[in-house]
Amino acid sequence: MTEIVKASLENGVQKIRITAEKGYHPAHIQLQKGIPAEVTFHRVTPSNCYKEILFEEEGILEPIAQDEEKVIRFTPQDLGEHEFSCGMKMQKGTYTVVEKTKKSLSLLQRFWITSIFTLPLVLIMLGMLTGSISHPVMHWGTFLATTPIMLVAGVPYIRSAWASFKKHNANMDTLVALGTLVAYVYSLFALFAGLPVYFESAGFILFFVLLGAVFEERMRKNASQAVEKLLDLQAKTAEVLRDDVYVQIPLEQVKVGDLIRVRPGEKIAVDGTVVEGETSIDESMVTGESIPVDKSVGDTVIGSTINNSGTIIFRAEKVGSETMLAQIVDFVKKAQTSRAPIQDLTDKISGIFVPAVVILGLLTFWIWFVLLGESFVTSLLYGVAVLIIACPCALGLATPTALMVGTGRSAKMGVLLKMVRFYKKSRKFKRLFLIKLEP
Repeated sequence: MTEIVKASLENGVQKIRITAEKGYHPAHIQLQKGIPAEVTFHRVTPSNCYKEILFEEEGILEPIAQDEEKVIRFTPQDLGEHEFSCGMKMQKGTYTVVEKTKKSLSLLQRFWITSIFTLPLVLIMLGMLTGSISHPVMHWGTFLATTPIMLVAGVPYIRSAWASFKKHNANMDTLVALGTLVAYVYSLFALFAGLPVYFESAGFILFFVLLGAVFEERMRKNASQAVEKLLDLQAKTAEVLRDDVYVQIPLEQVKVGDLIRVRPGEKIAVDGTVVEGETSIDESMVTGESIPVDKSVGDTVIGSTINNSGTIIFRAEKVGSETMLAQIVDFVKKAQTSRAPIQDLTDKISGIFVPAVVILGLLTFWIWFVLLGESFVTSLLYGVAVLIIACPCALGLATPTALMVGTGRSAKMGVLLKMVRFYKKSRKFKRLFLIKLEP
């Protein structure tokens, strides 16, 4: 049976990640009709077969280099199964478009609901420490507080883990689902058997993992805001020569070869070369140079920079996605959608760590039950404890937290890094050399 992976819905956008390595993984995805989609391709393989991504029915053909991440954006409209492939059509995948489903809770909504029910868990734990709450109250109180958390926050991780299990794979979601589900199910049994319960462990694990996911989402939003600010720098219109008369037209209608007139105080619409007039242009938004640069016939001008003194006419040479500003925006978007090596390493470790933890848990149970002669319940308790303690809250929380702090600090300092992996490499920097190039 073909496994179809559904795209997640985040802030009104469907998002899913596909790895290109000996085929596409996942090769079959599901999207909802009428909702904008962002499909992120990560090309691992050096094979030239994968150097392009083709969504033929959407009219999309994008190049992708090895180790690059390319985001394909479109809004699916036609119901049914459609095909995407490499440029040579030798490797293929499918995306199935279905009708909109009932709106599910967003990440932030799940986090706040989890936070509300985590607060009683904290109060109960404090009550146990001070002796003001009895064990029966603690057992039933943690059960009542943790059950909504499992339904709201735990079920999505369990579904993801089950989908990975069916593909003989394991990742961070598997670890989270395994630790929380075992803790909750065992505690249900222990609740009626009069044994110690671990409901609060499942609740706190899900709270901290969701907190890490919220931090990561906040990092993405900050990057999106940076893109929006860059786009605001663009000129909205241009004064272009049409039939021997200069007329104002929308920026989208400017073509290569058009003659564009720019008066003092106006923005340069696109990249080009001056053919008439002299002026000085403020290029600080691109080059960082605070002193205006003199321009005359034959000099190049950059779109979105500001004309200061004279009126000039220039010929458009780069428009749309080819302008320098558009390339900067694309540069920021790549950084926004890239993953740090530690995040990929975490998933790789998970593939080994999950089976190892399960084996250790079973081995612990066997040693206490068979070799040491403890009761079944006591041996099971020790085996379950291994699974609970092994749940990697630090991996789920520390990585996105570190990325959020790193991207936030660098953005405040005016530093943009092309890929998130460079944040890790930056810790080895001893000296930073800045070279100013004369125009």
